[in-house]
Amino acid sequence: IGRRHSHALVDDVCRVARESGFDRINLELMIGLPQQTPARWRATLERIVDMAPDRVALSRYRHRPASVAVQRALDASALPSEAEARAMWAMASELLCSAGYDWIGADQFVLGDDELATALQRGELRRNVISYTATPNAALLGLGAGAVGEIDRHLYCNESALPLWQQSLREG
Repeated sequence: IGRRHSHALVDDVCRVARESGFDRINLELMIGLPQQTPARWRATLERIVDMAPDRVALSRYRHRPASVAVQRALDASALPSEAEARAMWAMASELLCSAGYDWIGADQFVLGDDELATALQRGELRRNVISYTATPNAALLGLGAGAVGEIDRHLYCNESALPLWQQSLREG
């Protein structure tokens, strides 16, 4: 789908982030990718569990070649079926939960000591335009092309195409 990340790159980025003092490491995994099989998915999950990121998000790949040009080059017959994708989600849930992650809702798993797990237990977990949060309502400013923000419960989205976004800035 146009995203290539080697194991070494992901390991290095996570290591540098931890060494630099980042509070949390959040990795997003995609289910339903071309040529993704249950065996390959299990290997990915086992590797993620070994890395022990604080948070893991699961996203479902959506094949939309009519609106996403890079997807036109992909062989749709190489995509897992809907049933296979659901089974991979169930596998992820089982493996992550058995490794000490809590499912906090929708697509998110967090380690048991995470502030989001604690907020869920206290009934204070909420979802904003980006993800789950343990903080009270606050302005969320999205900066840059394609950014999303939330102010006073109103959502806004910046132009996603860089030239249009730049033009919007020039026009004030």
